Amino acid sequence: MKRMSELRIFGNLEKLDGKLEDLKSYLQEASVEEKSAYEVEKRVWKKILEIGHQALGWFLNKKGQRDKGKNWISLKEKS
Repeated sequence: MKRMSELRIFGNLEKLDGKLEDLKSYLQEASVEEKSAYEVEKRVWKKILEIGHQALGWFLNKKGQRDKGKNWISLKEKS
C-alpha cells in the first residue's frame, strides 16, 4: 500500500536532515567543479523542492486527522 510507505518516509525527520546535507554537499562540490551557474541553480531548486516536499509531508503526517484549517475541503465534501 503506497500510502502507508509514504507515511513512514514522511515520519522520519532524519530524511529531511539528509536532504539538506545532500544540498550542502552538492554546493561544495559544484564550487570546485566547472559547472555553470544555470546548472547549479537548476539543481539547487530541485533539491529545495525535495526538501519542501519532505517537510510538508512530515507536517501532514503529524497533523493526522486533526483540524486542517478553515479552508480544508475533503473530496467527500466536494461531490
